[in-house]
Amino acid sequence: MAIEPTIWNFKHYSLLLVTLIFIVFANTLFNGYNFDDNLVTNNHPLTSKGLKSIWRIFSSSYYTNNADINFGYRPITHLSFAIEHQLFGEKPGVSHFINLLIYLVGVFGFFKILSNWFEPKALLWAFLAALIFGIHPIHSEAVASIKNRDELLAFVFLILSFIQLNKFVSHNNWRHILFAALFFAIGLLSKKSIYPMVFVMPLVLIYIKSLELKTSVIIGLLLAIVAGLLAADFIWQRMLLLMFTPILFLVLLVLYEKRSFIYNSLNTPVGLKIWELSLVCLSILFSAASIYLEDYLFFVLASIFMAILFVQHNYKSIYLILFSAQLLAVAYALDIKALSQIAFLLSSLAIIPLLKNKKFEPILFLNFILTLGFILIYKFKLGNLFLIFNMAIVVYFATKNKLICIGVMLFNLLVSFAFFRLNYFNLVIGITTFHLIWAYKLDAFLGRKFRTELLLLLFLVPIAFFADTQKTAFNNYVDGLKIDRVVAGEHIQISQSNINEGELSEGRSLSYVENTLIGNQTMEAKFTTGITTLGEYMRVLAFPHELLFYYGYAKVKTSSFSDANFWFWLVVLALLLAFVLFNMRGNKFLLIGFWWLLISLFLFSNWVELVAGMVGERLAFTASAGFCLLVVAAIMPYKPSLNFKKIGFWELGLMLVMLVFSARTIARNANWKSPLVLMEHDMEDLSESAYANHMYALTCMNELSKSHSKPQQEQFALLNQAEEAFIKSINIYPSYFNANFDLARLYIQKNEFGSAKKYLDNCYQLDSSNLFVLEELAKTCFDLKLTSETVRYANMFLSRFPQNENMYEILAYTLFIDKEYVAAKQAAELGLQYYPQSKNLRPLLLDIDKNIVLGKPE
Repeated sequence: MAIEPTIWNFKHYSLLLVTLIFIVFANTLFNGYNFDDNLVTNNHPLTSKGLKSIWRIFSSSYYTNNADINFGYRPITHLSFAIEHQLFGEKPGVSHFINLLIYLVGVFGFFKILSNWFEPKALLWAFLAALIFGIHPIHSEAVASIKNRDELLAFVFLILSFIQLNKFVSHNNWRHILFAALFFAIGLLSKKSIYPMVFVMPLVLIYIKSLELKTSVIIGLLLAIVAGLLAADFIWQRMLLLMFTPILFLVLLVLYEKRSFIYNSLNTPVGLKIWELSLVCLSILFSAASIYLEDYLFFVLASIFMAILFVQHNYKSIYLILFSAQLLAVAYALDIKALSQIAFLLSSLAIIPLLKNKKFEPILFLNFILTLGFILIYKFKLGNLFLIFNMAIVVYFATKNKLICIGVMLFNLLVSFAFFRLNYFNLVIGITTFHLIWAYKLDAFLGRKFRTELLLLLFLVPIAFFADTQKTAFNNYVDGLKIDRVVAGEHIQISQSNINEGELSEGRSLSYVENTLIGNQTMEAKFTTGITTLGEYMRVLAFPHELLFYYGYAKVKTSSFSDANFWFWLVVLALLLAFVLFNMRGNKFLLIGFWWLLISLFLFSNWVELVAGMVGERLAFTASAGFCLLVVAAIMPYKPSLNFKKIGFWELGLMLVMLVFSARTIARNANWKSPLVLMEHDMEDLSESAYANHMYALTCMNELSKSHSKPQQEQFALLNQAEEAFIKSINIYPSYFNANFDLARLYIQKNEFGSAKKYLDNCYQLDSSNLFVLEELAKTCFDLKLTSETVRYANMFLSRFPQNENMYEILAYTLFIDKEYVAAKQAAELGLQYYPQSKNLRPLLLDIDKNIVLGKPE
């Protein structure tokens, strides 16, 4: 007899959930190894040795090439593979089975914590959230790619940490908190992608589990310390940042929860209150971070904290001079003149009421003198004189007649528009706006909560955020290359220094084709591209039709304010935020789901760190759990109970989504059968991606090296596919060093040395000091019998790296053929110093000596 859904319990739902997930992902068990799996298995230098290398696993980086690349620390991930190889050996089928097993544990655990959060009557909603999470097509990469076990393990230990927090609330035993911290630590040692959850856990304790604020904050502090210690890769500056940021979040959370107390104490005539001191400290901290990290966005946040303080009457003069000091410091450190002008503007406006009432306040007049002196001394410009003159007129007429003041301001607005740059134009708009507010006394209309200084700050500081971008204007970059000179009708000269390469935080070097924000991009580009990156994640979460093995250049592009895609996703995110804020009072799951989603994606939005490929489906794994919770929380109020026996709109819609997602996931799992199958499927949507074409070409070459038993026609087809993909990659991005070099090697393999030299010459233009390029150029020129070029490149190579026997042979033989016997002898003898047993250099030296003797005059 079938069990009715209305009487199903946790065990029934769990069994159905695990069964459905296993069916959807079962076809991953038949897949082989895919690209990047060598990072963890398939003859890996650590894990392939099993438990014998356990000490090295915990003392080694996640990846190193034993040369110039060394990044990451994920010992738990490597340990899981070492245990697997110790027990079962290296078999892709076993690795896929373990991946699926870990995934099932993670999905089941997610259902378990949701069932604890939801009311018993709402167990079906917890099941639906877990089911959507379990069958989501975006998880295909994490499950079907063996290498991505790190994401699965991190999520499982995150869930175990949540389970311990739930037990603490139920049993009030601090032992569970220690276990929660331990599991969270192990998850971070699997992969640091779960770090943002340190911002989610306190919210769950407060708003879902109704734990008292003090206890929640203590738990949050413990988790923040653990997160800071383990996610910083032993870099103390990063450790402090990663530890202090969640602590700062806890401070703000306390301030928000105690807002009623703060509001009731606003009018008490006592000293600086704790909440005011906190905001002052936060403002100073964020200003310092802005200077240290050279990122203006932190100062925008600092200005918001100061704006909140300006709402109050207490110590307004102290706040003003403090904020002016921060403005001037950041203006000097980041070379943003607009900030010093804003400081002068604020100090001038502050003394207008004093002049009008014939009063004197030393702090405000001192502040005015300091800001005036700064803009006159530091990088003085004619525009500053205009600003000072404009303010003098404003101050004078503001104390006389408001209508004349407004008229003068409008006149100055026209003058600024006609003769001055954009930032001065914006400043005058700010002055005009302020005085219109002041003239019509909107303070009285809006009430004390809306101080004019607040409005002015919120108006001017974001303007300065983008007003100074002309010094590194976004349109000064074309495909990541900085334009040195642009002349109409002439070729654009470009330079690549420091543009095409950058550093990922874990130490991995990135190129422009992997992330278009590499180089000195503007704040406009970083801000707008971050929004479009978040939008792309939202797209693949909500509509996972087009899933790709790689994104990056030409698929996700650098954005600007003229990009319609940016505005679309900004509006979508704003509407989503408004929906959550409007409805979260009666539905805390909305808040938790949205915050879980947003904070997890924020780490991979290219705002915190640049991401290889701009977007990665695996990177949204943890965030997708928040997305599924958000979706279920959003529809709960509109359908308080589900009855699948009576099919209605919601039942039909949910069933359709489940079927579509399941079918899409099964199909996507099959694409991950092998690198070649995956890339051949995705290249139709990645035809304009330079990096994807390059990866596809390398995969064809790798397949060619393993297909000697295949028919010659199939081998020839693979070679042609690789060549076409290399050429397409270079056509998309001509300055792509790796594609040029790998295409040259392909032509060398085909004995087409003339074509090989063409692309090696491109590589030499891009990087004249690269040893691999110099070596291949010397060999190729030797094959082409280009004597002088062979000697040139061989000498350049040996001057940088003298330990290469073959290069001495090429150099000595080339000089010998060119009858440069003395130079040839020197090259051969130098080579024999390094390789005295050389089988080629010794007989060559004998031949050289014979010719030297024969060439001597009698």
